[in-house]
Amino acid sequence: MSTFDEAQARELIKAGTGIVSGTAFLRQNGGGVVTCAGSKVTILPATKYSSERLSVIYGDFLSTGKTSFASAFSLKHQPQQFDPDPPGYYAATKSTTCDAQGNFLLEDIQDGDYFVVTNVTWTVRSIQGGTLATKVTIKNSRSPKLIMTIN
Repeated sequence: MSTFDEAQARELIKAGTGIVSGTAFLRQNGGGVVTCAGSKVTILPATKYSSERLSVIYGDFLSTGKTSFASAFSLKHQPQQFDPDPPGYYAATKSTTCDAQGNFLLEDIQDGDYFVVTNVTWTVRSIQGGTLATKVTIKNSRSPKLIMTIN
């Protein structure tokens, strides 16, 4: 795995004028919909390190506009450990919280390529659902509205 370049990541996450908005949800087997309501939504620069790291968790999902999924079960029972786990990786991010309807808005983002990650979970005997991630490009301070779900 590549070495994390904290200076590069901090430069890429500096304030800009871009906006990323969207919604995240999963459909249960019975047809019910669970949103990311109350969950943290994180955006991080798409650096070589973050691309490789997220590929370990989600597989080769690195295409813009495709949502990838890691189940809560697999994250709990087969957790990915990164050694070293650079603290600067987490510091070079921005985050917000999904509203009650599962909508989110990330502001003050520079033009560039990023990953957006959030959780959609619920409990029925055990935790279900998981984590959703997608790649987004901000150009001219805008990105398409994200709809984060899996089919």
